[in-house]
Amino acid sequence: MKSAGDFGVARLVNGLTVAIFLSLLLVLAVVAGQFRQAEVELVHANGYQMVDLSVLTRSVGVDGIWNALGRKVIVSSKNRFLILFVGSNRVALKGKVVRLSTSPSIVNGAMLVPVDFITKALNSIMDKKVSYEVVGDKVVIFDKRIGMTLPIAPGPPTYRENGQLQEDLIQERLATGATEAAVTNGSPLHFRDSALDVVVIDPGHGGRDAGDSGPTGLLEKEVTLKLAMRMKKLLERQMGIRVVLTRDADTDLSLERRTALANNEKADLFISLHASGSLNRDLRGFRAFVANVEASDERTAKVVTEENKVISTEPGNETQKPEEYATMLWDLSDNDYFRESLAVAKELLAACSKAGIDVASVEPGQGSFIVLIGASMPAVLLEVGYPSNPTDEQLLKQDAYLDKLARAVCRGIAQVKDQVAAKSREKR
Repeated sequence: MKSAGDFGVARLVNGLTVAIFLSLLLVLAVVAGQFRQAEVELVHANGYQMVDLSVLTRSVGVDGIWNALGRKVIVSSKNRFLILFVGSNRVALKGKVVRLSTSPSIVNGAMLVPVDFITKALNSIMDKKVSYEVVGDKVVIFDKRIGMTLPIAPGPPTYRENGQLQEDLIQERLATGATEAAVTNGSPLHFRDSALDVVVIDPGHGGRDAGDSGPTGLLEKEVTLKLAMRMKKLLERQMGIRVVLTRDADTDLSLERRTALANNEKADLFISLHASGSLNRDLRGFRAFVANVEASDERTAKVVTEENKVISTEPGNETQKPEEYATMLWDLSDNDYFRESLAVAKELLAACSKAGIDVASVEPGQGSFIVLIGASMPAVLLEVGYPSNPTDEQLLKQDAYLDKLARAVCRGIAQVKDQVAAKSREKR
């Protein structure tokens, strides 16, 4: 005959067996990509039903990568991905943009997304179509063909207002210091409403990314930095413009970090400097470009490909095709500054031509340059020459020529500054 203690042990063992069995069911719900069912905590925020994105991605077996400077998350599964931004209810999928019921937000270290993200966006990268139901304080996600099958055990909320549940996605720390850690998106600032007081100059490439090189070893990253330093000195000393460089040394910097720094500085103008090579060694001269969804011509399309290819080498972007990524960013951006950017580019081309710089085209090229897309100000990319061309390479090696080029571009900026000031006076 069993004692009361034996019965107690039996009940404990049986209880543990049931608990282990239920836990195994939940674990087996997502194995080897065969998603069946999962549950995440329901969070109420600003009147909306939301879920913690980190918990959601782990639960359904997809990856999420947080980009702190861009304040975005890339959610991916195999070769499929989507992009969402904090503060925007638009999600970029391949070839389209969908709108969520509300924008993702960060609360106590957790990135929250509305529950309709599951069916409107997450479905697009899942192997199987999923759906969800809100059951008490849980959101149950399940294979749409099978339906909800596993029992849901009620329990206390796992989300804590004091931030005990920390967001795994928000773990990126900027290695370059506190200045960049404070980067946020700047508010739009049109030329027609302001003066031209702050210019951010981006010396293209840097660090491990040398850019293109010439026949005798001239490196694009060195040319762009030398020119940027000259422009900074001229603009600050002669025009009283505050100039911020995205880099002032031979350092690595992602394309989107460059744009984000310009936004953080609330710049009135963003200029990205480059000196690309070409298999055609006859190509030479100065060109200007602005952002647009499609390339304006075949030569510009090649420049876009050359300047965007580095995105695939940046952490978190290794599986992304630059052309698809650029299109998605364009779809998500407001694109408010196209006309202003075009006007600036034309002024810079005219100033360089007047100064005797060999200008390859008097019309700005247009293309989906990732470094320009998302800039909250007029933005222009300058190709200041072709190191692959022997003549251009020799010119770009000369300090006197870089001085001449810097003066010409800065005169163009001065023209823009005067035009902005005149328009501002007219509105008073």
